[in-house]
Amino acid sequence: MKVLVGTLYCGEGDFDECVKSIREQDYPLEHFVVKDMEEHLAHYELYSTMKRRNADVMVKVDADMVLKDPGVVRQFVDHIESGLLRVTYWVDDFFTNQPIQGIHAYSGKIQVPDKEQFCTALRRVPDRIPIDRKKTRRIDKTVALHCHYPNEKQSFHFGFHRYLKRSNDKCVNLYKHWKENDHPMLRMACLGMWVAYKNSGTNVYCYGDEFDEVFASHNSRADSLTYRQVRKVIKSIQ
Repeated sequence: MKVLVGTLYCGEGDFDECVKSIREQDYPLEHFVVKDMEEHLAHYELYSTMKRRNADVMVKVDADMVLKDPGVVRQFVDHIESGLLRVTYWVDDFFTNQPIQGIHAYSGKIQVPDKEQFCTALRRVPDRIPIDRKKTRRIDKTVALHCHYPNEKQSFHFGFHRYLKRSNDKCVNLYKHWKENDHPMLRMACLGMWVAYKNSGTNVYCYGDEFDEVFASHNSRADSLTYRQVRKVIKSIQ
């Protein structure tokens, strides 16, 4: 089977370790990287590359993920060969201190929406392309580290993105982890969540110039962030 591994990259601190873990896989593959594009356009490029190259399987390993062992891609291929269209494994997430769902493989048989749909209906949730649920599977096993080597912008983005996606459990667990461990990157992630809360109702997206401007104008405020401020965010989603 022809296997692609696609990576979305926007300056994540984990990128070098991510690439290293992909190169160490024991299944033949081609790796490509989509760099510095807005999220919906990056996802369109990811899926359309799979189609253009006539891949049988594409594993989406984002730049903030590090595969735990050399057999991860092979596990995905085995499941797709059985007739599934999408397979999802868990990742060990630094920010929430929990396993979260986040690493996917797709069959080359999936239908990819056109570019116009990615720019409109799927703009905020471009990873949710329509797939027959009967041909998908979520497997209760962690196969990668997620955000274990974060930088400031990446950390801010995690909280900002999760709030905009209304990932309530992740927001709550991020806040709990910060209270237990005042790590500077956890604080920065909580700042991102708080800024997204303050900007809710606006058209600020998670990538591109708009996001860069938001990060640049707020990242110096992390040291002054309080638990009380973030509690307001948590109450707004509970």
